[in-house]
Amino acid sequence: MVSSSLREDIVRELIRSLCVVLIIEGSDNAENNRIKDAARNAVREITGDLDQMPKVVNKPPKIIVISHNQINAEKVLLFSVGITGKNKDDAHLTVIYGRGKLAGNLLTGEQINSRRIYNLLSLVGADCECGIDNSWIMGDMIPLRWGPSQQADLSDQLGFDVENPFVKTEMSQIISLNSNLPNPINPLENNILG
Repeated sequence: MVSSSLREDIVRELIRSLCVVLIIEGSDNAENNRIKDAARNAVREITGDLDQMPKVVNKPPKIIVISHNQINAEKVLLFSVGITGKNKDDAHLTVIYGRGKLAGNLLTGEQINSRRIYNLLSLVGADCECGIDNSWIMGDMIPLRWGPSQQADLSDQLGFDVENPFVKTEMSQIISLNSNLPNPINPLENNILG
């Protein structure tokens, strides 16, 4: 339930990269290609902006594609991001970061364009005190296995341990400050870096 070779790939990339852009192909090849192009354009653009991120990012986002014929092998993962039997023939995209959190909601069809993907990518690299609604950064998580070796790898990459009580206390304080913003930023429509 919590492990598959694809999710192991996702975990590996979450440790090394800014995030994972997960594309779930639909039955329309032209739509699949449009979405892949939009994702590549957004990743190319955010790669040029990584030096503007408040924290050092070693590697740009990684695009991972689940082909339409792989859907049945990843039912648990797909259900966890919001894909059910009703919408399994549509193309989808989601951004996964941290320890498997979803940045916002699953995007489908015409909702997917390079600007929105870029905006979600900038959200992942933004400062926690940037004025966004916490629901965008406190989203659902995909089921995955995250053990001591992954935690150690992440600490090595970041240069600090996110499980440190001082880090957790600071994060809790920041999150509580942003919980009642009067006009929070909508990351799908606004570029956090801009």
